[in-house]
Amino acid sequence: EDLVLAEKAGDIILNALIKNLPDPKGLFLMKRTATESVGDCSTWGAHENYMITDRLFRYLTENSNGDFSFDYQTILISHLISRQLLGGAGHLLSLQGGTRLKFLVSPRVLFLKQLKAACTTADRSIINTRNEPWAKGNLIGLKRLHLIAGDMNRSDWSVYLKIGTTFLLLLY
Repeated sequence: EDLVLAEKAGDIILNALIKNLPDPKGLFLMKRTATESVGDCSTWGAHENYMITDRLFRYLTENSNGDFSFDYQTILISHLISRQLLGGAGHLLSLQGGTRLKFLVSPRVLFLKQLKAACTTADRSIINTRNEPWAKGNLIGLKRLHLIAGDMNRSDWSVYLKIGTTFLLLLY
């Protein structure tokens, strides 16, 4: 609940800032995961970070070597893909010079190239395997699981569902 409230607070703050500009004409905010520009398409993921045990981090990010890593990875990746059906942002893709539109459940899925990778910009993976020591204080010993497969959502319920179900899965 706190995460959803924090995200909503960020939306409200940004909207208030724009309204208080001296000349906000032509300026607007869009919360989305993908955009089409002149002959190009750009994407930004809704980055999610979860602090998990070192053991679970290895199961989710390393190649299987008989220690059931594959099963953990399969479960998480299946969850991340299927949650887009419930909490995807939706997107209208312009085709044939704007004469046709195609609806996508998730704009982010067009850009995902592989299941796991260490890079977040070139490889466009579902799970980021980079092991960065971000934990401090009472979180030392935990690892940061960085996910970049989600969409930006306008619906508070979609955010709650997306983060909450992933959190519950990682707890198990």
